[in-house]
Amino acid sequence: SNASAIATISNDDSPPQTSILFEETFEDSATWERNWGLDPLTGWQRSSRRATEGTSSGELNGNVNNGSMTSLAIDLSGNYSSATLNFDWRIQRNLDNNESVSVDISNDNGESWTQNERTLRGNMETENRGTKESIDLTSIIGSSEVRISLRGKMNGQNERVNVYATRVTAENKINDKAQI
Repeated sequence: SNASAIATISNDDSPPQTSILFEETFEDSATWERNWGLDPLTGWQRSSRRATEGTSSGELNGNVNNGSMTSLAIDLSGNYSSATLNFDWRIQRNLDNNESVSVDISNDNGESWTQNERTLRGNMETENRGTKESIDLTSIIGSSEVRISLRGKMNGQNERVNVYATRVTAENKINDKAQI
């Protein structure tokens, strides 16, 4: 008989393969303009302040209410076992109690949002020091229309929020198929 079978051999000792699906270092103006939509256009900007990698960061500065920086659609529809958003951010000590910056996530191209996945609030969170964040996106694997929005509000020109080193990564295990 010419019958054959396919066996899946999984090597549990294999490290996961990591793919970078979205990356923003704020170093290149063309990449910055392609990766983000700004509302209002005068809210978020590239800045040479407080970068943790390279020399640039994204910065919200001044009097703005719900100024947002929203990513292009990120495709998580692959065969991934996990996905993560990693970024660094910092709020300046001048932010007041009612001022903040938040991260919102959408898995339907911005039609609806899960708001305040992470929030830094003036006078309540650590100020003047960078904070590394990691948000698990595994629950929205399968969506090809994931968007990330950084949204902030503040009322003074001497108030700033900076974000840097923003990446969405996804992992899957290595599986080998062999005919037997």
